[in-house]
Amino acid sequence: MEDLSPEDLRYEANQEERLIDEDARKTLYAIIGRLPERKRRLLDLEFQELISREIANQMRIKIESVYAAKSALLKEIRESLERR
Repeated sequence: MEDLSPEDLRYEANQEERLIDEDARKTLYAIIGRLPERKRRLLDLEFQELISREIANQMRIKIESVYAAKSALLKEIRESLERR
């Protein structure tokens, strides 16, 4: 194992895996694109790695509402992905 270079250990997805990943990405973007503006904003703030308190401040809602909205949003996205 010591005689292997880091290059030898690098994983490269095959063409089929890359196509599946691309299809999944397009599906996810389509689902997100159909969300109402407020839900997309919540998702955007989450992707910016803001903590829930910061999201609450940005959206001018209670922190408890952030928790509930994030939970409901993730459930909605998950269910949409499962239907495909």
